[in-house]
Amino acid sequence: MKSVFLGLAVAALSFASVVEAGTNGTYVMEGGAYTIDVEFVAGGLQIVEPNKTSLYTSAGQNEFQFTNPTNGITYGLRVIDDNTIEAFKPGSGQPATTLKRAAASFGGGESNADAAKYEALGSKYAELTASDPDNVHVWSACGAAALGWANMPADQAKDMARQSATLLKSIMVDMSSSPCPEVIPNDVW
Repeated sequence: MKSVFLGLAVAALSFASVVEAGTNGTYVMEGGAYTIDVEFVAGGLQIVEPNKTSLYTSAGQNEFQFTNPTNGITYGLRVIDDNTIEAFKPGSGQPATTLKRAAASFGGGESNADAAKYEALGSKYAELTASDPDNVHVWSACGAAALGWANMPADQAKDMARQSATLLKSIMVDMSSSPCPEVIPNDVW
């Protein structure tokens, strides 16, 4: 499960280019387990995750690629329409992962008066991924949950927090409580 989560995180980071279709906003993996912020910029798509920012450059019509300088692996993003993108690994033959623009990004869903608070928590966890590399998986999951609370209706954000807790429990068997109770509350832990 850890490798799937990290693989999706890296795949999602590789999305950057100017396209005719597509809209800036927060995109959520189907099922709500992972979110990224997407900004269409000159020359590509800028992807912001809890632990890093990546620029994906055009690889053809509505497709963008990013080669991770750490591992040399190329990841791709494909713009399907104004509210849908797909993350994929070019040439792998593996199915793409679909991400949809979050309702809060286009005025739907519940209002979230605490969005700034949760965005700040997401930034805190992003900083921890850099300063505490032994626990990057913990802080990435906490950051994803924080972005969920900042950008999704409460019921969807709670589902994301629950999924983040499940992920962490599967890879950190000795954790008895949430490492970030402000975004993964103990009642979902």
